[in-house]
Amino acid sequence: MVTTSKSHGQKQLSIWACCAAMIVVTGVIDGHYSQRWDSSNQLANASLALNNLPLKIEDWIGTDTEISPQHLKTAGATGSISRSYTNRKSGEQIQVMVLCGPHGPIALHPPTVCFLSAGWQLKSSPQKNNIKRPNEDSCSFWQAKFSHTQQRREQVILTDWAWNNGDGWTAATNPRFDYAGSPYLFKLYVTSSPSPTTDAGRARREKFVAILLDEFEHTVFESLTDLKTAD
Repeated sequence: MVTTSKSHGQKQLSIWACCAAMIVVTGVIDGHYSQRWDSSNQLANASLALNNLPLKIEDWIGTDTEISPQHLKTAGATGSISRSYTNRKSGEQIQVMVLCGPHGPIALHPPTVCFLSAGWQLKSSPQKNNIKRPNEDSCSFWQAKFSHTQQRREQVILTDWAWNNGDGWTAATNPRFDYAGSPYLFKLYVTSSPSPTTDAGRARREKFVAILLDEFEHTVFESLTDLKTAD
């Protein structure tokens, strides 16, 4: 069974805290410059819809973790989820973070910026990873490995990330431009720590990401479609 030390958990939280803090600086500037801090129903509904994502996803059980509310508020992230999902059979853990908000701040700072600022090193160049969902077209995520050495011990994590404005998850090259004018934007991070080292571990991870995206579609986006239809 995979175990996670207290220091490891603190390191994981420091990554998310750093990401949120960095979004703060440029996100506030972007929001004031473009005057796009609005309270439209679409943005509010998208933020609330995140609460529909279940804690239990097949063999994976989620535990909520906290990101500083002040960081999220200042960053313009009107909705968020930060969870650690544990496979009840293997003990493997996968961290999931989703931010929702105006497209300007949410488009900023992928892990290649904020993880490095948190003390991690880029171990492999980001590559586009196509994820096939059952009965759906594939969607693309960026994927990269990051490493951190402490007391001569190297820790390696594997992270996927992508954006979605309701039209599918995409490994956008220029998300700030690609999503300009969108009423809301989601950014999803999926991080395995440690990075899977066996074929079975990699297969479980790939399956988890696929079913996570299915759950997101059925519980978050379908609820938004129902609200739009009702209006």
